[in-house]
Amino acid sequence: MVESCNEFQDSSGEYTSAGALTDAGQQFIVNEFKRKNVVHVKFGPNGGAVNFSAKGFTKAWNNGGGDAL
Repeated sequence: MVESCNEFQDSSGEYTSAGALTDAGQQFIVNEFKRKNVVHVKFGPNGGAVNFSAKGFTKAWNNGGGDAL
């Protein structure tokens, strides 16, 4: 997984982005969101963790062309 911290001109906060490094990793992420209601994501070895709702993911993924990651 690759992580980056971004700050946007039109907001007052910083945001962490994360994504897969490989096609297999991306497929794993997609499958987790398709199979589960909530996906638990840990950031880095010493980072925090967040639960993401997967509600509506499959519909959004299919409507978005399937390459949003």
